[in-house]
Amino acid sequence: MTKATERNKPEILSSNSIHKLKQQIDKSLRVKDVEVLPQLIEECYNGYNIFSFASVYLACEQSRHELNIDLIRKNDYGRCYSGETINDVKRLIDNAGDENNEMRREHVLLVCNTSPAIVQNIIDQLHLQDVTLLIPRNQHQTWPRYPIIDFSEKKPTLVRYLKEQNFDAVIVPYGSRLGAIQWEKFVSLFANRMLAIFSDENIRLYKDNHLSRLCYNMAYLRSMFQLVPELKGKRILEIGCSDGLTCDLLSHEKPEAISGIDILETVGLLYQNPIITYHKMNAEYPQFDDETFDLCYSIATFEHVADPFRAVTEMRRVTKPGGYCYIQADPLYYSPFGHHMFGYFDEYPWIHLRLSKEDIVEYCKQKGIDGRLRSDRGISAEEYVYAMINTRHINGKLLSEYKLDQFMSCPDIEVLSFTKTYEGKSLINEKVISELNGIAAEDLVTHGFELVFKVK
Repeated sequence: MTKATERNKPEILSSNSIHKLKQQIDKSLRVKDVEVLPQLIEECYNGYNIFSFASVYLACEQSRHELNIDLIRKNDYGRCYSGETINDVKRLIDNAGDENNEMRREHVLLVCNTSPAIVQNIIDQLHLQDVTLLIPRNQHQTWPRYPIIDFSEKKPTLVRYLKEQNFDAVIVPYGSRLGAIQWEKFVSLFANRMLAIFSDENIRLYKDNHLSRLCYNMAYLRSMFQLVPELKGKRILEIGCSDGLTCDLLSHEKPEAISGIDILETVGLLYQNPIITYHKMNAEYPQFDDETFDLCYSIATFEHVADPFRAVTEMRRVTKPGGYCYIQADPLYYSPFGHHMFGYFDEYPWIHLRLSKEDIVEYCKQKGIDGRLRSDRGISAEEYVYAMINTRHINGKLLSEYKLDQFMSCPDIEVLSFTKTYEGKSLINEKVISELNGIAAEDLVTHGFELVFKVK
């Protein structure tokens, strides 16, 4: 327990008294058994009942007096809206499912990365009035007669100018396989709402933290696409699909069907799609037959899985011969911010290894983080820290404990790529080294990894 490598493992509870330690044990056991149920928040809002469920809000037609989460996951519940706040849900109800009506009244930037005719069709389809066109470099075609911004400016100057324009939203047409340019990343530099028009003509609105998540997930999907062939007509499984954002992105590649699994109660609830089926299921025990899927992938999930070796072995089992598997994971537990408590301890890398949980809570109180947590999340620093540094949230493992070397030596797979990512080399100093004596420097800066393999 005195070693930094063991002192603060997620499965270890510690306290300065036996009484408090017993309370922690009791609380830990209770949390495992608690069943999260929907709670009615507002009845009969324009014909809908609004419920809270875990961290989201859901609205269903008033004729349904109870919220059946299982039917929602199966896309068999009729009209249902979901959002991160009650007002998000009410806005969807008010718009009667037409999420794009508001674009008519807004100051919009339209990225012209397609033909002028298609750009005009988008303007007509969305009934845009106050629209500005962003023209890519060296484009001298005849564009619709609207204000134009030339993309030939140097990036810092262009971004600064676009920020000054205060666009309400940015519209981006995407080609197949998400295209070569990370438009979503560019948009996030100056706007917080983006309307994506995908190659199958479906439209999605991403805003605030969903736009940030879109940037993260699209980057890794493009990396996956470099080695994985087209997905049209294929069967796909995502391990750790969360609310379904990435499953929904891949639905635009015209696969036959997509399955998404997660242990979260809210699995798949924010991105319903007729070709996606969501399941509350553990990555180590996916309940699918052998050789079911053409592609099995996982993004930012394996650092949460208790037994990564079993999970990757199961991915291989459910993938057809000739099929592909893709795994991306970060941040790993021993990396500078492997605690996943983003935004609260940016100035204190490896805090989860350098301090005990109790000391982290005390640090929160000294620095005002406790107040921020109560404002942001409605919980205390103690509740937050003990929930985050916990095996139900992170696995607390070194990369070597994932046993990927052992897995990659299996004769029935062909490893197409395995790369590690690193973070925090500049953050290591003598104080950190003395506090983390016994942990190899390589482990402290190994941020994550990507693994792509083909099943023989």
